[in-house]
Amino acid sequence: MADFALVGNKKHGCLIDNHKQVIIYYDHLSLYEKLKKKDSEIIIKYSDIESIKVCYGISTGVRFDSAQITLEVHTIDNHQYDFQISYELTVTDDLKSFINLLLESGLTIEDQYNLLNLVLTTDQNLLDLIKEVSHYK
Repeated sequence: MADFALVGNKKHGCLIDNHKQVIIYYDHLSLYEKLKKKDSEIIIKYSDIESIKVCYGISTGVRFDSAQITLEVHTIDNHQYDFQISYELTVTDDLKSFINLLLESGLTIEDQYNLLNLVLTTDQNLLDLIKEVSHYK
């Protein structure tokens, strides 16, 4: 089994690497952010992470709804980063690989509704799972 997994891509995505013990977030930058030379990669070592809180949401649209899972990463120096780990074109197997590695990382993970394990143990799509745990109708 691989020690790393990427959801999204290196233009906008999140990579977990249990071998190097880092989470890397690839941020999609606006033209303004690029001109200001904002760094498009955020690299956080496991040793700098205090905890990770799993957040989720549903965006309702005119034609369709979409679901998202965000990791709220809290560091020991009191910074907070929000890393989205579900994308419109995310392949379910990629998301499951990422979640498996995250759960195996040894990091403190707060997942109030056990959403990560539900993603791993069911074939339901992410939108339906989030609707179930949030009682969204």
